[in-house]
Amino acid sequence: MFCLTPCLQFYQILLSLLTGVFFAFVFERGVYSRITYFYESRGLEKIISIFEHAERYSAHHSKNVATIAYYIGSRAGLKRKELKDLRIAALLHDIGKISIPKSILNKPGKLNDEEFEIVKKHPIYSAEIIENFEELSHLSYYIRHHHEKNDGSGYPAGLKGNEIPLFCKIIAVADIFEALIGVRPYRDPIPPREAIHLMKTQMSVDPFILKILSLELTRIMPELKLDAPLADQPLISLEDISFQTKSL
Repeated sequence: MFCLTPCLQFYQILLSLLTGVFFAFVFERGVYSRITYFYESRGLEKIISIFEHAERYSAHHSKNVATIAYYIGSRAGLKRKELKDLRIAALLHDIGKISIPKSILNKPGKLNDEEFEIVKKHPIYSAEIIENFEELSHLSYYIRHHHEKNDGSGYPAGLKGNEIPLFCKIIAVADIFEALIGVRPYRDPIPPREAIHLMKTQMSVDPFILKILSLELTRIMPELKLDAPLADQPLISLEDISFQTKSL
């Protein structure tokens, strides 16, 4: 009984100190999060602005690719943070095309060997751009390798099978599918089911990811904008990157 009051005072002081430390930590983390979000948003705004002004078609295509990849990733069981990273990587996977001459990118006919070798460098350019943004640099490997193929015939590293990360496999399938069903100046769009059959029979993509795409098709197609982008229409907004959860 003698030490009750001193002990009680001690625990009250200790509790007060712990409470102060806790709220200081929460405040600090809150400020840090807001600062991080500010710089992340400003950095993304810069990237998006450059992308849209320099290569509107690729930005339009990439937004559709991000939507397709998101649905595939969700069905594949990716968690919220993974889905956010996948979506951002898909949105920015082709940003390196701003370094490719427009005469090659917009060529209506088939590319010659020299032109194709130049185009094949765009994943490397994309990754190098993303590496300059600390908050996005962890996505650069996925962006660099989104053109790898299951049989090792892809680029830039010729990875094959299990050497290819899941994110890369998802973006690859979404990328090819959107390219087949989208509007192109040199050919008519291919119907979605026909595009999937073509990918299954003639392209070395991951069969598991392609199966998921087929299963999700009825939910994916209404979300896509497949017409050519309007000249003054914003293509990618921060809402696309800030990852607002959809009801899946």
